[in-house]
Amino acid sequence: MKVVINIKKIANIGGLSLALGLLLGCVTTPPMPHTFVNTYTPIPESFFESLEGEKIYTVKGSGFLRQRGGGTVSCAGSEVYVKAVAPTSAYSDEYFKLRKVDRDASIVDPNFIADQQRLNSFSENTFCDVSGNFEVKLPVGRFKLSTNISWEVADTCGYGDYTYACMKTQGGMRSQTVSIADNLDKLEYKIIIN
Repeated sequence: MKVVINIKKIANIGGLSLALGLLLGCVTTPPMPHTFVNTYTPIPESFFESLEGEKIYTVKGSGFLRQRGGGTVSCAGSEVYVKAVAPTSAYSDEYFKLRKVDRDASIVDPNFIADQQRLNSFSENTFCDVSGNFEVKLPVGRFKLSTNISWEVADTCGYGDYTYACMKTQGGMRSQTVSIADNLDKLEYKIIIN
C-alpha cells in the first residue's frame, strides 16, 4: 500500500486555517441596545438663551506642550475648536459612557437628541497664530476649547528582523474649559491649553 501526501493541499489547508484565525480574531461584539436607568430632563431654555447672547467676552489664550528635553511645541497653524458645554446629568453621563454602536442601537429620549443637536450648533472656530496664540469672542456660558499640539520624531518601526525608519507623532489634541460669567467688569478671559 502506497501513501501519497499532497503538499499543495496541506499548504492550502494551512493558509485557510490562518485566514480563518485572522478573521475570527477581528470579530467585534454586536451592538447591545441599552435601556436607560435615568430619565432625561431637558436643558432649560435659559441655558440656550445665554448662548444666543451677544459675543462681547474675549477669550485669549495659547496652546503649547513642553517636551521632555525642555523644548516647547505650540499649536501654531492649528484650528481651535470651541464647543458649548451642556450641564451634566445622570442621563447624559449614561449616554456618553456607551459605545457608539450601542448608542445607535438604543432608544434615546428625543428631547436629549434635540438638545444635543441644538448644543452642537453653538460652536466657534479660530486658528492659533505663528506663536501659538489665539483669540475668540464668546457669549456667557461654559465652553470647551480644543486644539492639536503635535510633532513628529524619528523612530524605528516594524518587529523582529523586519524594522525600518519611520516618523511617529507625539502630542495630540488638548482641551481646556472656560466659564464666562455675566459680568461686564470682566470682559477678557485668559487660558492655556496644554
